Amino acid sequence: MLVLFGIIAMIFLYTGWHFERHRKQEHERFELRMKILQQNMAKGNQQNQLYQNKIELMTDFHKQYAHRRTELEQSIYTLNYQMLELISQNKND
Repeated sequence: MLVLFGIIAMIFLYTGWHFERHRKQEHERFELRMKILQQNMAKGNQQNQLYQNKIELMTDFHKQYAHRRTELEQSIYTLNYQMLELISQNKND
């Protein structure tokens, strides 16, 4: 009876040791996957920040471009108007 108890105890100990070893391996794999995921998230955040910076720069560029285009159009209009005034004055003289 004592031998049977010893064999059953050894089976339980072996099973417990085997499950614990398997749990540790799975935990290590999980930790590795988490590190990889965190690295990918960090890279994604960096790329997102770069894209946000590019969007801000493009928005600023478009605002400046629109403002300068308006100024240039007004200057051209003013020059044309002055040129037409000079031409009309020269015709009247």
